[in-house]
Parts: sequence; structure tokens; C-alpha cells
Amino acid sequence: MSAATPSFGVIIPAYEAEATIGEALRSALDQTLPAARIVVCDDGSADRTAAIVEGFGERVTLIRQPNRGPAAARNAAVAAADTDWVVNLDADDVLLPANLAARAELLARDPDLEIIATDGLVEVDGVTRRNFYGPSWRFESGDQRRGILERCFIIGWGARRQSLLAAGGFDPGLSHAEDWECFIRMILGGGRAGLVDEPLAIYRLRPGSLSNQTVELQAGHVAAMRKTARDERLTAAERERILAATTEFEAELRLARLREAVLEGGSAARAEARKALRRADTPLATRAKAGLALLAPGLARRAAARRGRETGAGVTLPVE
Repeated sequence: MSAATPSFGVIIPAYEAEATIGEALRSALDQTLPAARIVVCDDGSADRTAAIVEGFGERVTLIRQPNRGPAAARNAAVAAADTDWVVNLDADDVLLPANLAARAELLARDPDLEIIATDGLVEVDGVTRRNFYGPSWRFESGDQRRGILERCFIIGWGARRQSLLAAGGFDPGLSHAEDWECFIRMILGGGRAGLVDEPLAIYRLRPGSLSNQTVELQAGHVAAMRKTARDERLTAAERERILAATTEFEAELRLARLREAVLEGGSAARAEARKALRRADTPLATRAKAGLALLAPGLARRAAARRGRETGAGVTLPVE
């Protein structure tokens, strides 16, 4: 590594990750451009996560804290990294060997970047589906200010550590979409993102229950958009777009809650269905689902379960 090459730290937020943390750490250690620091923040795990990390010895820095969520875990790891750049690695993902070297090569060509994304292979339940980036989910290389307000086009991120800290880091009050909201702040502040357009990581997604993950994800989107709408750097037109997006996310959240209730059955389904029918702005398709939940709850539950199996409920995966 030349004197001009920036130092990279790999940060790993981990919670109840004993089944996957070892492979994630080995992938961080096997980089062709060695990481200057590897920091794991164990976010209150009750399993053997910390013991497995400790088994790697001095090659890995372990931080332990009470469970405070992924944003707080990332903030703690970033604070401890003390490198020019930090690269996020979720505890159930892996970096391919050239990951850090490819980021360094991109920085050599474009040294003013503050965020670097990389493409990756999306694996669902052990099956590789495709690359993350593709026709249905593109990296925004043009108007990034507009693009980041519309969607989080940054995946497999690494960030200039001082720029990330200057932006305030990740908001611990957000349980989901905390990375998107942080990137919005960085780009509104003039930061620019680049892409290594190669699949240099494996992003593992495991379908969870519709009630747990989809509802929480939509709630996170709503919270992130509400916070962004208060940012004084937005133009009037941008704020209007954010408020419109918030309205859409709120509608999706209500639909997710209805589906959750339908899957659970009983009084919860009836209550959510009545709420949906009382709202004047409830879309026609949602009204139909709510009506079915009231009139034929068994049929509604089977339909919701079938949709979950067909779409991979709980997995955020742009569909080609």
C-alpha cells in the first residue's frame, strides 16, 4: 500500500450473530488490500457472538454495549475505527477479497468522493438471485441530490470517516432506513457518492415474517422522511416531494399493518380492517383487502400468506 492510499476500517454491527460473524470476519481479514482496522460492535447479544469475535485475537477490535440498535452500533464502531474510510459489513454478509482494493482504485481516480458503493450478489435463503444493481435499481450518477431524496441508491457503502462524523453519524432513533437518512444529510451537505460497478460482496437476505420486518421497515421509512422534511437545506419543491413520499410510505405502512393483522387473525384483523375502511384516502385495492378480512377472514389470511410466499415477505429486494 502506497503512502497515498487511504486507510480503510471495516465496521461490523452485530446482534445475535454467532452463526455468521465468523465468516464475515474472515472475509474482512482476507482482503487483498488489508484493512487497517476491523471493529465489531456487539449490540447486546446474548449468544456466543462476542466469544467468537474474541477468538480472532488482536486482529479484531471488539466493542460491547447494551442493545441499542444498528445505528448506535455503527456509530460506536465508526468512533473506534480511527481510519480514513470506514466500510460497513453486516454480520451476515461477506466482502469478496478485492473489495477494499477496488474502493482505493476508485479513490485514486476520483479523490473527492465521500461515499463509495459497491455492487454485490444478492442471496436469498442461500440462493444467489442476481446482482443488486440492475435495470430496476440503478446507482444515481447524475443528480444525486434528487436521487437520494427519492430512494436509497447506495448499497455496500463505505464512507469517508470524518465526513460521516461531521454529518452527525447515524440517528439511533431510527430502527430502519437509518443509512438512507444519513446519506441524505451527507449529500445535502455537498457530498458525492461513487460506485464500484463490480459484485464485490454477498448480501444475504433471509425472508422473515411479514408482520415483523415489513411493518418495521415501512415505519422506518416514514420516520426517516418525516425527519428529512424538517431539514432546512431543502428547497420548497424538495420539501413538497418529501411530504408526498411520506404520504405514500404512510399508506404502505397501513397496508403492512393490515396484512400483519390478517395473518394473526381475530380481533386485530377486524380492527385494522375497520380503520382502513374508515379512511377516505384508503386506496381501492386496500379497501378490497380490508373488506375481505371482515367478510371472509380465513380466505383473507390464506391470500396474505400466499402473497408473502410469492414475494419473499420481509425482504427488501428490488424486483427485475
